[in-house]
Amino acid sequence: LGRPHNVFGGSTDIYFSPLVSSAGEATFQSQEASFEDARGRYERRIFGDGQASLNLVYTNSGHYRSGDLHKCEQVNFIVWGRAQLLQVQGYEEHTTVHGAGEVITIPPHVPHLYYFPENTLMTETWRHPDGSPCPFQAFLYKPLRDRIPSNSTANPRKT
Repeated sequence: LGRPHNVFGGSTDIYFSPLVSSAGEATFQSQEASFEDARGRYERRIFGDGQASLNLVYTNSGHYRSGDLHKCEQVNFIVWGRAQLLQVQGYEEHTTVHGAGEVITIPPHVPHLYYFPENTLMTETWRHPDGSPCPFQAFLYKPLRDRIPSNSTANPRKT
């Protein structure tokens, strides 16, 4: 188990914490987008009526991503590479390691942070409990977001 937290990961009460803030425009909600920074490349594609999105995320080894949470379940697929996933479940941190071919589900309202020990390609999307697409919306969780070095997110370039 990792560090203790003052919020309860997995509860809707987490959105009332001063440690949680809307990611705002960073969510691109219903827009297709693509950018690169020191971490790698991030591409969002929108499908159907605009409710379904799929992100293709390439991350260079040694970098972090996320530090956020969502109101819907997040589903990731590791195409190749490896990822360490830290989740705040209840008041505690739990870390798991995932490799190529694995599907990862992150429950709603759970702050999470990925670390990539090697170059990795993964997909991500969000869904409602009934399996239908959930529009992307992110909320930043300061204790995890602060672990991402600011120089890795500096000067993003739209592609």
